[in-house]
Amino acid sequence: RQLAFKAGRLLLPYGWRLWDDDAYIRRLTGFNYQAQDLGVEVAWRPGRWSTALAITNGTQGGTENNREKKISVVASRIYPGFRVGASFSHNQGPEVRRVMAGVFAGVFYGPLTLLGEVDVIDDHQDASDEEDAPLPAGFYGRQRMAYVEGNVLITRGVTAKFAWEYWDEFEDVDEDGRETYRIGLEPFVTQFLQLRTFYRHRKAPPQLREENQDWLTVELHAFF
Repeated sequence: RQLAFKAGRLLLPYGWRLWDDDAYIRRLTGFNYQAQDLGVEVAWRPGRWSTALAITNGTQGGTENNREKKISVVASRIYPGFRVGASFSHNQGPEVRRVMAGVFAGVFYGPLTLLGEVDVIDDHQDASDEEDAPLPAGFYGRQRMAYVEGNVLITRGVTAKFAWEYWDEFEDVDEDGRETYRIGLEPFVTQFLQLRTFYRHRKAPPQLREENQDWLTVELHAFF
């Protein structure tokens, strides 16, 4: 059994920690490498279980704007070649309360590794005495998103990756779904140097021109 404690500026526990901050499940939930927060975290690993709980300001490192705290928790069960888990987050802002929940799983067999995650975001507008409140009291909005990733080890040091994403921004609105397809290679040029090349194809409602753009990215990572 292992027990760990951290305090300060943290990367919060939630879902898979992907190396892709632009993925819907990381960008929209706010749990990515660009979003850190001030607080404390406790991690406990009894046997095949792995659990982490963080209590933070809920302002991503910015100035505190209320007395409430953000709670983030993730728990998973580890099996030989397989992992399954669930995440939960609650953050009470000055006017809006955000609740997130999700499940995730991963499996590997030989050269193949598969990852998946599904998340739901609920936003609730609290009552406000201000006439210009951004949303009417009691407003309830729900977003859904999903992510599936496959990795194949082609040869030693060279991995091919394919990912599919889905985002339903408004549960009660038809035909507002967005999809993203990503394919690429991740070769290690040397032991300490990795090249990542990806092509990203996005599908969104026609009026959202910026979200229908395709992207080609090339990254070079040095490890030392």
